[in-house]
Amino acid sequence: MELNKFQKFSPLFDNLYENKVVYSENVGTFIVVLNDLNVTPDRLEAKACIHIPIKKSRKLRKELKSWEIGGSWDGMRRLGTSLVAYSTWQIWTDAELVRKVEQLALENKNDEAIALLDYW
Repeated sequence: MELNKFQKFSPLFDNLYENKVVYSENVGTFIVVLNDLNVTPDRLEAKACIHIPIKKSRKLRKELKSWEIGGSWDGMRRLGTSLVAYSTWQIWTDAELVRKVEQLALENKNDEAIALLDYW
């Protein structure tokens, strides 16, 4: 029996590193803390709060601190080690990867941190 997307993707959120993920979209790439994480059979919802900016885009015109992320599982797909939603944002949930990216970012080695990620 083939697993549905909820069954495939929801376990990605079971063992997060300090509730952190790497989050990327057109405004930049960040280590974010997921607050109010809600994983249901229909959808994923959370409040993303910036912990460490890794790469900011010029499209980020104001100081962004937090925002809502989410969507239905139907609009999400796996890409390498990441989860992509509606081709608008991409997150990496693997605890060891997030820890490594965070350590590099704290050492101002942002290019090395970015190199660990498999972008779409």
